[in-house]
Formats: sequence, C-alpha cells, structure tokens
Amino acid sequence: MSSATLNPPAVWTAKAVSRAQTGAKTRLFAASLGLVIVALFASPIPFGSVLPMSQAALTFGAILATLCWWFGCIRTRRLTLNLRPLHWIVLASLLLVLTQYLGHTTADPVPTRDALIALLTWALVFFLTTQVLYGRPDATWLHLGLAFSAYLLLLSLFGILQFFSSNGMLYWSVKAATGFGPYVNRDHYAGLMEMIIPLVAAYLLAERRQGARRPLAAIALLVGIASTLLCGSRAGMIALAFEGAILLLVLVRKSRSPGRSRQAAAVLVAIVLAVILFFWADPGGTSERLAEVFQPNRANDFKIEFATREQATLDCLHMLRVHPWLGQGLGSFNTEYPRYKSFADDLHWFHAQNDYAEALAETGIAGGILIFASITLFVLAAFRNLKQRLSTQAGWIQFGAALGCCGLLIHSFADFNLHIPANATWFAFCAACATLGQRSTVNSSKPTVRN
Repeated sequence: MSSATLNPPAVWTAKAVSRAQTGAKTRLFAASLGLVIVALFASPIPFGSVLPMSQAALTFGAILATLCWWFGCIRTRRLTLNLRPLHWIVLASLLLVLTQYLGHTTADPVPTRDALIALLTWALVFFLTTQVLYGRPDATWLHLGLAFSAYLLLLSLFGILQFFSSNGMLYWSVKAATGFGPYVNRDHYAGLMEMIIPLVAAYLLAERRQGARRPLAAIALLVGIASTLLCGSRAGMIALAFEGAILLLVLVRKSRSPGRSRQAAAVLVAIVLAVILFFWADPGGTSERLAEVFQPNRANDFKIEFATREQATLDCLHMLRVHPWLGQGLGSFNTEYPRYKSFADDLHWFHAQNDYAEALAETGIAGGILIFASITLFVLAAFRNLKQRLSTQAGWIQFGAALGCCGLLIHSFADFNLHIPANATWFAFCAACATLGQRSTVNSSKPTVRN
C-alpha cells in the first residue's frame, strides 16, 4: 500500500475540510428555503392562519428563516443580494405603515400595529425567496414543482372528501356554512387554488422526464381544478378561466419548445376533463351557483350581493376623501367602516370585499401610488423576455407563479384574499418567484477569507 494512501498530502486534507465546511455553511441557506416551504404548506391548514396563534407562528417562522439566511451569509463570509425594483416598493410600503403608526395618523393604532407585523412577515417571505432561489438550477425548481403537485392533490382530495361527508363542518367539527377545505370561506380556498394550480400546470409543462412524476402532476391538476369549481366560488371560477386563457395564449404564441400546438391541446383536454369531473361530482347546487355569473338578472341573491359590494367600494372612496393622503390607517377598516356605511344590513363588515378599495381607504393616495407602481413593476418583470424564460424548466415554473399572482389580483376585485395570512404568504412567494429573473450580475461582496 502506498504511503500516499496512508498519509494523504496536506493539500488533499485541506480541500476535504474546505468542502465539508462549505457544505455545512450552505445548509443554512437550504434550511432557510425549507422553512419558507414549510410555512407555505402549513399555513392553510389552521383555517388559513387567521387565528392570532397561527399568525404569530407564521411571523416566527419568517424571522427564523431570515436568521438562517443571515447566519449562512456570515459563515460563508459572502453577502450576495438579488435586489429588484419591487424590493424598494415593499420597503416603501413598510415605511408608509410605520409612519402611520409612529406618526399617530391611524384611526386605530392596535390593528395598524398588527397589520405592520403581518406586512413585515410577507416582506420577509418575499425577500428570502428572491435570495435563496436566485440562480438555483432547474433541478431545484422541478423538485419544488413535484412538491406543489403532491400538496395540491392532498389538499384537493381533503376538500372534496370533507365536502361530501362533513355536512358543512370544517374538520368534521367546526361549523362553516360557506367553508371548503381548511377555509371558513370558499372564496379563500379558491384564492389558494388559483396560485397552486398554475404552478402545477407549469411544472407539468416543464417536466420532461418519464415516470410517475408527470401522471401525479396531471392527476393533481385535474382534481385541483375540479375541487375549485366544487367549492362554488364564482370569482374563483373567473380567475381560473383568466389564468387558463393566458396559458393557452402563451403556449400558442410565446413558447420556444417544439410541439406548442400539442401542448395547447393537452391543456384544453385537461380543462375539459376537470370540468367533466366537476359535473360528475357536483350534487347540483354548486353548478347552479356558478351559472349565476352568466345569468345575473335571474339570480336575486347574486344581484343583491353584487350591489352591496359595489356600495361598500363606494363607501371606501368616501373614506379616502376624508383622509386622502395617508388614509385611515392600515388595518383600521374593521373599526372605522361603520361610520361610513351607507346601506342597511345585519352584517358586520370586517373587510370591504375588495382589496384595492380597502387598501385605498386605509393607506390613501400614497398607498394607491405604491399599489399602481407594484402591479406595473410586477407585470414588467414577470412577463418580460418570456420567450427566453420559457426555454428553461425553471422559467416555466416562474411563469406559473406569475399566472397565480394574476389570478389572485383579479379575484381581489371581489374579495379580500390578501387579508388571509396563508394566501398572502403564498402570494408573496409566487410574486418573488415570478419576478426573480434569470441569472445575471448582482451586487456582491466577498471579503478575504483567512485560513
């Protein structure tokens, strides 16, 4: 046996130790990403994390994930920041709400403080996602797509099983007349599905390997769409149709991959099969509710509901006129709206059923400018150079995330999904993925490492 085997040169040993140390340090970045994924998967389970303890757990998880990323930067002695224009919009939003709270311009400081903490949580999720996923290889994105597919299938099957066996009870124990899946409101379940379904559809188009992965994603997609229709959310149906139309348009006109017509036909077949599955499973009432969208004049309940939401939106504009520049204060709608309510009903309006109108009432013109700027920057970043992006597997899943954000932005005209912590967390993650961009030059600093 050679002496080199018994006594390896010192340089070999140094290289082995260096690789081990680097692996230990980069595991902190993997832990940061893992905590974000755990937060995504766990947050919908406790009723969308609307309870205070669930919200606190989300905030704690976001802070812990941030610490893992920060300690990873310290241990590697390298700080690489992937900063995009949307990061500055997020920072400006935090400063706006902080100004409301510290400047005592909010009508109710306690909910504004809570809203600031929630906004900080989603800002951390957005920031971390852009840092830990930037530059990751296609394999990482495909693993995420597979995980999303399994999650979509399990959550959809649970929602369908509960729908047929619980008699309107969540988890077979909590009464919720309009609930579906883990959510007390079917529209919020649909909002979550609007973000996960495009991710899985994009993963299905990106995955090129044969095996069990593609059938799993296809089954998850069919069951997910059917469960979204079965929940009876009219706005959810419209948002899904909007997402499907964009996907078909992109497949026909933008994708560089061969067989675009075949892919578009496959998407159409999947949609038709999902609709057939829905009609097969629907006991009858859900399809009638969804049909009200196409026959609004024949549905009195639908007309009344639409009219009250429209009036609530106008009331929000009245709130904006009273406090035009900084608004009533983020989170204060619940306590302030009764003073401005212009119609009579027996309901207490916790939210305006329109995220944009409520945000304008709470943050004023300054918030409106930030909303307009953020949506503009999002669209430009998510759909710029789409042909080049769709030439990679990672780009397809990023495109799916962009579709999910567009669907929820459409839904937000008729609901308050962005006030549900779980859905807001998913939206922050999808927005980060959609605007991540391709590998490019970033600001970095690499101090000298002393051995």
